[in-house]
Amino acid sequence: MNVLKKYHEEIKYDLEQSKERIITKINKGKTKRKSFIDYFIDDLPDFEKIKVLSTNKFEIPVNPTMFNPLKGTGKIIISLKDNIKKTGTEIQIEIIPYNEAYVATIYLVFIFLVVWTVFGLAIRAKTNTFIVVAFGWIIFPFILFIIPLQNRSKLRKYRDAFIAMLKNKSSR
Repeated sequence: MNVLKKYHEEIKYDLEQSKERIITKINKGKTKRKSFIDYFIDDLPDFEKIKVLSTNKFEIPVNPTMFNPLKGTGKIIISLKDNIKKTGTEIQIEIIPYNEAYVATIYLVFIFLVVWTVFGLAIRAKTNTFIVVAFGWIIFPFILFIIPLQNRSKLRKYRDAFIAMLKNKSSR
């Protein structure tokens, strides 16, 4: 859905580490077992969920969990390439603050609003009905507008924690 592209956010980082070292850190994180405390830490990247799209591209799906139900929803796409100076790696990160369920929710809400409007006006076309229908057409789309903005701010924290982990000189 191209309308939702305005919610995407892209940012570039330059790290003084090679691509191979970064990929090694990610692979090492995927094999490392999580401790009990890690489930309660909000900003800790979950390496088990990282999907490898290509040799230089990764996707991190982020979803709320039982221990963290207010976690952002969406995905973070990470692309690695050598920087211009050949002294490190340029990381391009794209935040997509929604998932397929959000797109389905948009369709369902608008179907509900259309049906609600038709039934409301068919039963009784008075001023109060118009006010209630207009109120619904304002409030529901506004809520749908706010959800990706909130998710994006939560995914920024997740992205920053991931970058901080990559900038860490130790190989963990």
